[in-house]
Amino acid sequence: MRALPGSLQPRSGRRGPLRALLVLLFVLCTSGQASADRIDTLVTALRGDPSFKVRVQAAFTLGKIRDKKAVPALVQALKQDANHTVRAAAASALGTIGDKKAEDGLATAASVDKESLVRNEARKALSKLSSGGGGGTSSSGGGGGKVFISLGNMGNAAGTGGQALTKVLKEAFRKELGTNSQVTFSQSGGGKAFYVDGSITKLAKSNAGGQVELTCEVRLVVATYPQKSIVMMTSGGATVQADARGFNAGVERSLQVDAIENAVKGVHQNFVSFLARQ
Repeated sequence: MRALPGSLQPRSGRRGPLRALLVLLFVLCTSGQASADRIDTLVTALRGDPSFKVRVQAAFTLGKIRDKKAVPALVQALKQDANHTVRAAAASALGTIGDKKAEDGLATAASVDKESLVRNEARKALSKLSSGGGGGTSSSGGGGGKVFISLGNMGNAAGTGGQALTKVLKEAFRKELGTNSQVTFSQSGGGKAFYVDGSITKLAKSNAGGQVELTCEVRLVVATYPQKSIVMMTSGGATVQADARGFNAGVERSLQVDAIENAVKGVHQNFVSFLARQ
């Protein structure tokens, strides 16, 4: 069995446009240049992209750029977006930007939004505004030093494999995060700290000629610790394959593990880039 070449990169095919846009948003976030055309691109995605994942990433990226021109679009998303994850991301971004003009919209969301996640994010954003505006992610120390990571329980929304594959996912994240010398899983009371959770969002098997292919997609969510205020969400995928001859349940489980581990490696690269910006 082997990982397909390039499986740690966004794959072509029917989901190519979505992946391409997610990559675009990530590049905009890391570039450090908040030009007007880039703000417009992100605002357009936030207001009208049919994928909630793209809208979520657009909101987070606008928060990272911290340009107050994005505030009206973020407030609109907080009030009107049908997806509660997008509304929560918009609230978090508004708190990071720190513009008092968002106060009314945040106060309304904190009081009446039907989802507790959105209400909580709006309250945290209001707290940031009242203490003097944004300030980005919450941490207990300056640059350098170790970054404490608290791993969540992880999840499996793929409908196959159950808790066994959830454990595989958590161990894969622990292994990949542990390769970064900056990361520690032992809280020492100093330095930055983040809560990291994730889930398997897709695990699908298909036949391709004389091969069996297994595709896995995973999602990673990063939040401040211990407040659990979301600061980044990213996803990635991998495809592995094995010869169809002699394929059985044992081979399938081995493929599932390989696919999960390779997908996590791709997502981990996004997390490393995130840490570099902190």
